[in-house]
Amino acid sequence: MKITKWGIYKELSTEEDIQAFVEASIAEAENDTDPSLLAHAMVVAAKARGMLTVSRDNQPGC
Repeated sequence: MKITKWGIYKELSTEEDIQAFVEASIAEAENDTDPSLLAHAMVVAAKARGMLTVSRDNQPGC
């Protein structure tokens, strides 16, 4: 059995997805006293943006 590492950032494939994820994370962070939740969300959003840029750069005709 092969186990692969999964990251939510791979599922955020558009700017709208990233925005919705960050907004949901902010709403969740308002009810939580742990600031690491919001920090983690920002890391995920940055990774997703990086993946989105790589994806766009590798599309023919772009």
